[in-house]
Amino acid sequence: MNRQTTFFLLLVLALALAGGCTESTESADSGITIPDGSADSALPPFVGSGTCETPQPITGSLGTVRIDLDTTDGVEGALDLGADCGNPEGIPRAPQEVIAYTVPGDGLMGVTFDTALGDTLTNFDTVVQVRTSCTEIPTADAGPSCFDDVSGDDTRSRGGLMAMGGDVIYFVVTGFTDTPLDSAIDRGPISIEITARSNALPEVTGGEVRIVGERTQIVATGTDADEDVIGVRATFVDAAGALVDLNGDGMENDRLSMGFDVAPVGNPFTGTSTLFVIRLASGGVYLSDRLRMLGATGATLILVDEVFGESAGMSVPVRFLDEVGLGASCGADAGCTLDLECVSGVCEAGAEIAALCETSTTLTLTAPTTETTSAGHEGQLPGGHGLIESSCAHTPGQEALFDVTVPAGDMDLIVSTDLVGSGTTDTVVYVRTACPDRLSEPTGACNDNFGGYQSRVELRNAAAGAYTVFVVKAGHPSETPIPYEVEVSLRPVLGTGAACDPAEVTNRCSAGACPTGGAAECP
Repeated sequence: MNRQTTFFLLLVLALALAGGCTESTESADSGITIPDGSADSALPPFVGSGTCETPQPITGSLGTVRIDLDTTDGVEGALDLGADCGNPEGIPRAPQEVIAYTVPGDGLMGVTFDTALGDTLTNFDTVVQVRTSCTEIPTADAGPSCFDDVSGDDTRSRGGLMAMGGDVIYFVVTGFTDTPLDSAIDRGPISIEITARSNALPEVTGGEVRIVGERTQIVATGTDADEDVIGVRATFVDAAGALVDLNGDGMENDRLSMGFDVAPVGNPFTGTSTLFVIRLASGGVYLSDRLRMLGATGATLILVDEVFGESAGMSVPVRFLDEVGLGASCGADAGCTLDLECVSGVCEAGAEIAALCETSTTLTLTAPTTETTSAGHEGQLPGGHGLIESSCAHTPGQEALFDVTVPAGDMDLIVSTDLVGSGTTDTVVYVRTACPDRLSEPTGACNDNFGGYQSRVELRNAAAGAYTVFVVKAGHPSETPIPYEVEVSLRPVLGTGAACDPAEVTNRCSAGACPTGGAAECP
């Protein structure tokens, strides 16, 4: 699984707990085909007051209808969308438009909508709340109702829901008032397409949960006539069959919602969801560690389609596998570490990551004698998503890689971005002895902040051999290239009686600190 997928899974992750409007970031493409005999229809632009008294009425038909709105000159929104749906307390609401949509057909229908098209500006941070009663804020137990960003790079909105033919659904279309992006806006022209079709519920036919190191991997097989399954929900039980309390709130009602790493194809299908960190009441911890501590032995899996229709649940086992690295045997009892794949019983790097490792720039270091030797590089980290996740910080951006060789002898390997060329770029630095294998990171070989935005790794008494140095931006990837400067150094470790540097910049003593007064000689 690549890093971009990881990043989106963290966004999709949700605990079904109490309270308010539940925001969703589901972003699967609809893949909808309009039935024969129907056609897209476009309505003229509509500017209303954005209230329940004067909504724009739309009678749906099988297929897609497009509505063009414009909130540019609208007044403060009349409807309170709840605490978690684009209305921070004390901040005026962005202008709103309300659509009253009558669901076509008979029986169970799937309704999807999309604002990431037409006249909707790419920097318009849209929010759409879906209601069954125009005057009431949806509750959490009603399912996802607040739809914000299509993805980490697209702040427009997309979503779906199930409804019965003849129902009236209200779409409150607005902007996210307190947008975190400098260039984003909370009002403007909006194109929204609403599509209706019959909906079949998916069915789980098998699966399991695999715990490999810090990774929790859910594998589900199933069928779905619509071929629109987007994710899986899971609850966990212990050996006694009791539900486990994932977030430590004393209530055994926690369930996880996760998107698939790659959209399942075909019918029947197999879908895999991989999860790392879940934010619990006590802070961020690995879900895998939490499940170990709670003694989880089984799980109930429920498949979810793009309009949040759910299958019946199926009980599956939870298996704890040994985590192994590059070249190790994998299978029923051992799983490959992150970024590696089990191929014919052996852990290997996938094609993308193997190709990335071939892009490393070689930095040539002279073997030190009594003083530190260094080599450096100044450049720009490309914008967009990368492939490899660091072990000490969330790093979804593109990486810069460097090959260095530590010769035989007593010396430290030091990597730093605490340099003028890094500017204010928030870097992460990590070092591996095998590029694609995170298990090859020596202890202390990953650093995020070293007294500020920059990073510094110091491997004392580094073993002789080849190393790969990674430099990447911390947090959300940049859209454009950003500057960095990296320096890799070999610092000699000196024996008793050698002249030494008390600041440990040019060298270091092996048996203790270099004295600061008198003769600066190693003890």
